[in-house]
Amino acid sequence: MNEEQFEEAIYESLDVDLICTTFRPTFGQLFQMLRGFDHPYHPVEMEVQDLSELGFDQVDDYWGLRSDDPDVGDDVLVWLFPLVDGIDVYHHHGPFDGFRLSYCVLRNSPDHLTIYLTMITRLAEAFSATAYYQTGEMDLGSPPNLAPVETDAWKIIEYWRNQGIEPGSHEALRLDF
Repeated sequence: MNEEQFEEAIYESLDVDLICTTFRPTFGQLFQMLRGFDHPYHPVEMEVQDLSELGFDQVDDYWGLRSDDPDVGDDVLVWLFPLVDGIDVYHHHGPFDGFRLSYCVLRNSPDHLTIYLTMITRLAEAFSATAYYQTGEMDLGSPPNLAPVETDAWKIIEYWRNQGIEPGSHEALRLDF
């Protein structure tokens, strides 16, 4: 990660794109996979893998893995954005080329980093996807080598700690930038 990307990531998010190599799901298929049941307006006529145990909820047209920590409320820990031609799409029926998994280091406790890395690995496996870090700049492979993502996350955690702010704390959540 170069210095400009780092400056953006300390406030924004780390992004890993999972590009599907074989199966490109439609919205209905993705819904059934992540929720474990058919969408009322987009039923699926084929069997798809059940990934509902991962815990993603639909948050408007995107997907989020919400926190169950009462101290931080139901904030989204990991975002999942469907991609078409490398761009996250909104209200799109698919099929999707892949997914962007987005994680804000500042808004999450360092303990949540493992959740993010696990979601990348699990979804890359489920979709036979190749992972790309920082929106395509670094090929992480299939299965993904997440060492660069983890290293950058810990650099951002240390940056905030050096500023006297613990990532995921109430103070961190109140930052306005």
